Amino acid sequence: MAEPYNTKPGSKLATTRLGIRAFIASVAVNAVLGAWALLSGDFGETEGRVLVTTFLISAAMLSVLLNAPALRKNVLRPLPAVGAGSSAAGFSLFIVVAWIQNPDETLIKLAASGLVIGGAATLATALRLIGEPAPAVWLRSMTEIAIAALSVTVLAVVWNEGGDDWVARLIGIESIAVAAGTLLIPVLARFGRGAQMPAPAEFACPHCGEAIDLSSIER
Repeated sequence: MAEPYNTKPGSKLATTRLGIRAFIASVAVNAVLGAWALLSGDFGETEGRVLVTTFLISAAMLSVLLNAPALRKNVLRPLPAVGAGSSAAGFSLFIVVAWIQNPDETLIKLAASGLVIGGAATLATALRLIGEPAPAVWLRSMTEIAIAALSVTVLAVVWNEGGDDWVARLIGIESIAVAAGTLLIPVLARFGRGAQMPAPAEFACPHCGEAIDLSSIER
């Protein structure tokens, strides 16, 4: 009998399971390190850095797992890989920043840029995993445009070290558009007119054994 799922080494399911196990292991290790940092005699600078590092490692692993479903289903390739890689790189750079006495400003900007790009890619692919937001199919495209615009504006602020008042207003408008689309797409996909409904149940005839489609029965 054929295996219902491909669990051979190198398969997507096996890779996902390996990632989950690695995430669980990292959470356990980080919990131990965090507890040690908090329970050690004097909570100093080193203990604080250890605690921050544990949170950043867990966040990096979580960002990879959030993109795993889209990677497995080849959604918006290569955006899921960009989301996972950029987020993990951003968190990793912030770990380096945490352990440097006087971190370079460029390093901080690179770390922040990684999180912005990774977050935008992760959100866009997560919304694509949801069913079509019928009847407003256009809403997904508008939301993706808003996500891209918001990420570009934030990156410009990060590298230009601030901006004018209109830039803050622009970020606010873009954030509202992203939030609205993120909330509406799942609702319309689930309850909107024309959304996909479960297939009608079928029962077998007790006499002939043939399937009976309940949708053909008048009510």
